[in-house]
Amino acid sequence: MFPEVLDRKGVVCSMDSCIDSAGPLEYGLKPLSSNRRGYYVYITEACNLRCNYCFVKDKLNQRHLTRPMADKVLAFIKDDAAHLKDTYIHFFGGEPLIRPAMVEYLGSELGQWSRDKGIKLKLGVTTNGTLLTAANCEMLKRLGIGVQLSLDGSKQGNDVHRQVMGGTQVGRAAAGAFELVQVQNYIKYFGGSRPNCRMTVTIHNLKYLSQSVRELHALGFRSFSVIPDADCGAWTEEHLPEYEREVDRLFQYWRDHRDVSINTIDQTIEKLKRKKVQTHLCQVGKTLFGITVDGDIYPCHDFSGRFATVPEEREKLLIGNVEKGFTKNQFEFENLTVDGRVKSGAGHDCATCWAKWVCSRACPYMNYAHSGDIRTVNATYCATTRINATLALRWMSVLGDFTFLNAGDLQAAKNQAGRALMSAMGGADGAPFGRNKAGKPLLPGPAQLRRFGLDMGASRAGNGVVRQDGVAGPPVRELPANN
Repeated sequence: MFPEVLDRKGVVCSMDSCIDSAGPLEYGLKPLSSNRRGYYVYITEACNLRCNYCFVKDKLNQRHLTRPMADKVLAFIKDDAAHLKDTYIHFFGGEPLIRPAMVEYLGSELGQWSRDKGIKLKLGVTTNGTLLTAANCEMLKRLGIGVQLSLDGSKQGNDVHRQVMGGTQVGRAAAGAFELVQVQNYIKYFGGSRPNCRMTVTIHNLKYLSQSVRELHALGFRSFSVIPDADCGAWTEEHLPEYEREVDRLFQYWRDHRDVSINTIDQTIEKLKRKKVQTHLCQVGKTLFGITVDGDIYPCHDFSGRFATVPEEREKLLIGNVEKGFTKNQFEFENLTVDGRVKSGAGHDCATCWAKWVCSRACPYMNYAHSGDIRTVNATYCATTRINATLALRWMSVLGDFTFLNAGDLQAAKNQAGRALMSAMGGADGAPFGRNKAGKPLLPGPAQLRRFGLDMGASRAGNGVVRQDGVAGPPVRELPANN
């Protein structure tokens, strides 16, 4: 689909070879091949809030995705994703619901395309929630567009940074945005069983973290993505004790409210159980593209939001354009393996770090924003990851391993207990609980296990589950069904 381009001497060159010493913004290369691809499409750079940490600095420029450019973006995605079995496309901003008609147009066109081609498509939008009117919610629901709600906490935690338009201008009193968020509409239309919010945590609203989870849980939220923002404020050693106290309070709250999912807890525990080192950084620029309102392509939406208007950064980071093809910059993101080139900005040796089991080497954008090198893990991520892992190990030892087992792990534990019982009971034919039709010894069922003091049938919440030391775990208080 990409057009022929000219080299510096005006000679037509092919898409495969058209790049020379003129610099990285010579277009025409084919994109890196991948069997996975996701696209973040900027609907607008404008926003009705003035969050003071946002990487989109100029929200008064009224730069929107026009209909002609939207059609070019559609053509690019349809061509680039034609070979995929599934893909996801996310609408971004600014605040994308400032322009709901564009979201509706793109969602409708992409939905029809995916049905025609038999491609499994996941659509999403990131919003500050202030424009989640019933009409917008019904449109998003009808088109199957999922909603990622950016909400930094309950009122005190959120309003530290998130303010209404004009709130941070000279001579205007700051006005928090929490009261404008359409929380009930979000929960009504998109909450399902686990309404989620994405909470950006900085040194300025850190003290409200556990309080925010408690208060938002009371409003109906069940899932929290806690993201320490290493690109906002100067995180230092002095802030880490407070971070540890707040995360420890999250563990305490989660212990007593097991209907709550908190990524800082759940993902850390899951990685500790799995004990598998991640081999690649996030594959930005290869499996993920951020597309601006001008049709320029960056490694992801974060890169395009912050660096698109900085000429020297644009020269290094722009990987393509929906009309012109790709630049050689994309090859910087071809294979972001976790190898000797990836190092810790905190001075640790990543290869021997004890927390490597839970470490994803951070976000390439945050690494780059912090040090100018996507392979240098920012020091804040190192510190908070180690704290998360330390707390998870402490709580796992206190509560007992079985309280953290998923369904598959629990079944494996039942089988192990059953085999131990069979071995202990012996029997002339080695099958004290009988055999199946194939002649294999049967494992004891739940009732038989309970007869021998092994109640392995309780839920993951830990009520009555036997720990590895044979002691029943403490009951976990559950919320009323209508809470």
